[in-house]
Amino acid sequence: MSLHITMLTTGYPRFEGDLFGFFVADLARALIQAGHRVEVVAPGHRGAPGREEADGIRVRRAAYAWPPGLMKLAYGGGLVPNLRAKPCLAALLPQFLAALGLSAARQAATADIFHGQWVVSGWLGLATRFIHNRPVVVTLRGSDLALLRALPPGPARRLLQGFDQITTVSQEIREAILSLGLPGEQVRLIPNGVDTALFHPADKAFCRSSLGLEQEAGIMLYAGRLSPEKGVLDLVRSVPALAGECPGARLIILGDGPLKEQLKAEADSLGLGERVEIRPAVLRRELAAWYNAADLVCLPSHREGRPNTVLEALACGRPILATEVGGVPELIEPGCNGLLVPPRDPEKFGLAAAVLLNDPPGAEALGAKGPASLERLGLTWEKSAALMEETYRAALEGRAALAEKEPLFRGGRASLWLLAGWTALVGGVFLARYGKILDQGYGITRRLAQEGLGSLLGRFLGL
Repeated sequence: MSLHITMLTTGYPRFEGDLFGFFVADLARALIQAGHRVEVVAPGHRGAPGREEADGIRVRRAAYAWPPGLMKLAYGGGLVPNLRAKPCLAALLPQFLAALGLSAARQAATADIFHGQWVVSGWLGLATRFIHNRPVVVTLRGSDLALLRALPPGPARRLLQGFDQITTVSQEIREAILSLGLPGEQVRLIPNGVDTALFHPADKAFCRSSLGLEQEAGIMLYAGRLSPEKGVLDLVRSVPALAGECPGARLIILGDGPLKEQLKAEADSLGLGERVEIRPAVLRRELAAWYNAADLVCLPSHREGRPNTVLEALACGRPILATEVGGVPELIEPGCNGLLVPPRDPEKFGLAAAVLLNDPPGAEALGAKGPASLERLGLTWEKSAALMEETYRAALEGRAALAEKEPLFRGGRASLWLLAGWTALVGGVFLARYGKILDQGYGITRRLAQEGLGSLLGRFLGL
């Protein structure tokens, strides 16, 4: 039986080739191909259409600020990094949550199921159940695990108990959620897939020629967000150790984010010159050529779920050097399809990279095993969609009585005021209860207090 699914996500591709939330779009496409109907609600963004339909997916972007140029919470570095970089953006949070929650609830009122991507979207689904009366499924990723670990176990468990089903992208996240005391049948492992039609092995010399890269250089590649949790500063700091063992090697970084200028300054201070090249993020369809042009794909993260960079590099048959964090060891078998090193140790990372770059046949042999390891793990979007369909049906069976009821409201003015009131109440209670945790983890409330009201308003108006 075909299902009608409403997905709420805090990030979704704004244009063709956009990397932000592309895995949500990939899952939605796979569900469409399996015969289901999918509608996506995402935050608005300047220049992105409010409504569109692509690949059979109906997308609604909820505007939460005017003029549109003020909508700077969701994209770029992501919600929390954006708040950390500009605490004044916290002034937009109430309307951000209200606009997203209400828009998604109105869509879900005529759907079969509500699916929140990331825990914040899931909580909005629970909070607006009085509008849509639908079962709520949530997918948790690495950033969600970091947030939940910042909370005491009791409150963290209570915040997750209301979901009909919880899916995680890695076994590490699933085990962490189960350790809170949730039943095993409520928490399912559904890892991301990889688009093997886009990411597959290709001739290295041809790819380098098409990208204007020299043929003989040993190239180490990083492609991703330039933010602290990705360990990119460690990656730049690893280059001196790499250069000492492999003089001809260089690092290419593809990406954008809050650390971009700091990375450039760090490379200059270390005197790395042309050994480090920082380029803007590229469209997703161009990434496969970059992977195939590299001698080594790197992921120096401090925390991860199951990173898409690793999946895509494996699909392209490239050797991978990554840190042993999160769900990465579930994908990389050291000595088989890559190498793992401890996080936050630039020297060890650089020396391990040198070992691989100084042994091209050995590195190529590691990379060649990547596609087979993906196939063995069953990491395709078709498989992910099939597992997600099972999860939806389990949630529907568990909430059959609820799904048959008519929603209390259908998103009119009454529900808007109720949602706004709920947002203010829960936001106030959360800040009162966890203000110290926010200070320790992100410094948001501390920096707001330091700036003062006048400075805060000035920065807000001058965004």
